Amino acid sequence: MLLNLTLNGLNELLKLAMSDEPFWVRSLDGGGKILNMEEHARSFIPIIGIKPSHFTTETTRSFGTVAGNSLTLIEMLMNEIIWIEHVEYDEIFVHHLYRPLIKTGLGFGAQRWTSSLQKHFEFLRVMTSFVDSTVDSKGEIGMGILAQRMTHNFCAGICATSNKWKTIQIEMGQDANLMMRKNITDLGEPIGVILIATKTIQLPIKPQYLFEFFTNKNMRSQWDILSYSGPMKNMIHIIKGQNLESSVSLLCANGDDIIANQNNMLIFQGTCTDATGSLLVYAIVDSSK
Repeated sequence: MLLNLTLNGLNELLKLAMSDEPFWVRSLDGGGKILNMEEHARSFIPIIGIKPSHFTTETTRSFGTVAGNSLTLIEMLMNEIIWIEHVEYDEIFVHHLYRPLIKTGLGFGAQRWTSSLQKHFEFLRVMTSFVDSTVDSKGEIGMGILAQRMTHNFCAGICATSNKWKTIQIEMGQDANLMMRKNITDLGEPIGVILIATKTIQLPIKPQYLFEFFTNKNMRSQWDILSYSGPMKNMIHIIKGQNLESSVSLLCANGDDIIANQNNMLIFQGTCTDATGSLLVYAIVDSSK
């Protein structure tokens, strides 16, 4: 039985991967392809039965090219990727702010996976070929790995599926989420109790414009109190891939403020962006140590 399910699923996957219209139609945002459910139902018999009536079905397809060396590409059966993702989920558990995003396929869709592969291989390529002369190769590799670990810890920390959050009321009746957890063994975080707070907002602006605002070191004083009300200066800046906005940076205050100039604090920052979203993660570094 399991063998038949596997063979039928593989046959369906291959047909969908190599087909275009009428199976695949352009998504609402024009960024990818989604499955024509009516055409799919006429052509294929459900393999695992009928889905519950209150579930939402999402099937997306994405093409991508990853940058890797020849051995890696051979191991991955060449560098062109066709990824098909089929998801059935209960929409009632999705926050109302995220439902429009999820429906475009950017939440659980195939494009997220191909984008992740592309970022991963671009990162590996950069780690083996550096052009920045401000630090040696070992320093650049160390900064890249540190930024990757910092981003991983951030994402793991705010993950809603593995942590228990408490919703609290803040000003003007808005909600925020708090969580407390204890770190005993992970040396990458402070030992003891860690408090995490999150707030979700929706802004009437294109995501790319917002990301450019946050990554502009001359505009940082408008949102980051650690900038001491002045512009920031890039001490070290490493590009992580083809997208110049995906980078690792070491920042310091660049203003005339006496406190800023006397302070030993630096800001270590990692950024990445692609079609599925953008991320900016940073942490304070004490340069006196």
